[in-house]
Amino acid sequence: MFVPFVLPGEHVEAEIAPGKAGFARGSVSQLVEQSPERVEAGCPYFQRCGGCHYQHISYERQLEYKTGILRETLQRIAKIELQAEIKLHPSPPWNYRNRTRLRVQTAPNFALGYYRLGSHEFLAVRECPISSALINRAMARLIELKGCECPSAVEEIELLAGGSDERLLAWAFCGRHADREALLRWAETLRRELPAITGLTFFPSRRRSEEEESSDLRPLAQSGTSEVLYRVEDTEYRVSAGAFFQVNRHLVNELVSTVTAMLRETWPSTFMREEGFSRLPWPEVFITYLL
Repeated sequence: MFVPFVLPGEHVEAEIAPGKAGFARGSVSQLVEQSPERVEAGCPYFQRCGGCHYQHISYERQLEYKTGILRETLQRIAKIELQAEIKLHPSPPWNYRNRTRLRVQTAPNFALGYYRLGSHEFLAVRECPISSALINRAMARLIELKGCECPSAVEEIELLAGGSDERLLAWAFCGRHADREALLRWAETLRRELPAITGLTFFPSRRRSEEEESSDLRPLAQSGTSEVLYRVEDTEYRVSAGAFFQVNRHLVNELVSTVTAMLRETWPSTFMREEGFSRLPWPEVFITYLL
């Protein structure tokens, strides 16, 4: 049985939901005996928002639990008994995301939010403690301005902070019958009131996960720049509106260093010369696609 927000050793009363044969899902109705490892969540929306699931656990213990989950998942699903050590790459636990996607409510009042846990019901939020400081400032300012007369066609907005957390690239998802001129007027107002936003691109709404790129979508409208330069060590990556990029801004450099070091050890330079990449810093060629 799967019950979220419970720690090993805790005693709870749970309500069981109808499920499939072989397993069941439940929700905690009462925490009878709590673990000494339980901590106070750092987000006021925890357990209501459908995002984070481990804030009741200290960050150090989260890493240990996630390591165990990875091993168990590989064994149960892929039938792989992982013998190697899993190396942990911790980061600061707060303000680490360089990207967030928010639902937009324009009536009866403007609000930003996420989906409630286990539903498609709107949950208004005023902050996201795991998103970068710049993203949180932009959220607060947009809410303070009551959306700057945001067009009702705007359903979602996504914000990507640059590597220094000083500039934002934004893109929004709208109904297909949105008024292009109204979108552009709103974009100009938004960029004037929030100077950190260097550009805003509008796409037709989609019902796909964050991991799927929107490169196949044609923009409905565009204001300002459509890309941001994201510096990783000595390389700048052009990240376009709607594209995927590694979200943990504190670990991007470490990711590149780790993977390129592995590639240098395992990929012979002769292969790179034969494939025509000799003029490029070849490990970074692969990282461009990985990021």
